Amino acid sequence: MRKKKFFENLGNVSIFGVFTTFVCFFLYTMLSWLLINMGIQMTNYHAINYGSDTILPGEETQTLEMPVIQIMLFTSLLCSSDVVAAVSIVDYTKQPKLYSCIFGEGCVNDIVSIILFNTVVQL
Repeated sequence: MRKKKFFENLGNVSIFGVFTTFVCFFLYTMLSWLLINMGIQMTNYHAINYGSDTILPGEETQTLEMPVIQIMLFTSLLCSSDVVAAVSIVDYTKQPKLYSCIFGEGCVNDIVSIILFNTVVQL
């Protein structure tokens, strides 16, 4: 019975799983790139609190620099959402369509995120 509901909602699952993953990837990548290019300062609290021979006094803060490929790799990992919490609060017997859409979206989302990560690695 669960398989039937899943395949009945395959269009919704595909839209939510594929389209939203790519939208999230694009938005996360653009926002991360903008924030990093604005000159975010990173503070090395370990060097401040415990001292370090490799960091000179006054150099505790450094500008974060990341190439676009590294940003894309990081954001491709962030695009995968965890649906366990959402599925755990939805009862299949009371709302089978919602359950099927959420569960299917999570599966498709994970697959798309893996393919997206491997694609960026190949670049």
